[in-house]
Amino acid sequence: MSRILAVGTALPPFRFSQADLKALAGHHFVSRMEKLRRYLTVFDHALVDQRFFCVPPEWLLGEHRISEANQIYLDCAKELACKATVNCLDRAGVKPEQVDRVLFVSTTGIATPSLDVDLIFKVGLRPDVGRTPIFGLGCAGGASGVSLAGAYSSRCCGADFPYVPTE
Repeated sequence: MSRILAVGTALPPFRFSQADLKALAGHHFVSRMEKLRRYLTVFDHALVDQRFFCVPPEWLLGEHRISEANQIYLDCAKELACKATVNCLDRAGVKPEQVDRVLFVSTTGIATPSLDVDLIFKVGLRPDVGRTPIFGLGCAGGASGVSLAGAYSSRCCGADFPYVPTE
């Protein structure tokens, strides 16, 4: 039977309340959306208290190229994925060299090769560790990854691997 041994987390440095984000979205989209007021109610009903970002609030109000936003994602995601993985392995009592596979899920940014390669070197995983990078599932990526992790774990009894969703 599959089981989760531990959970490790790492959060970006900038915390926003839902009220903060609602105000930012209202300011950002005020001239672009006809029915903005109606759409902003999603912040009131999301059942989320806070969200974390790699950038300060003033950055969100500016215009940026996709390449700039992607570079911020790459820099921040690499660091956070490594921290969360180390945290998880420590809590599980699993040494990096015991990891058989990495299941990595992200849709926020684009990277080739995917960011799980950084985990191999920065976390100290074996060079022959199996890699399963998943891209493009959007909000469903997290749940899909858990399902895939369970299926993989059932097929490969005794395999230790981190599931690393990074958004």
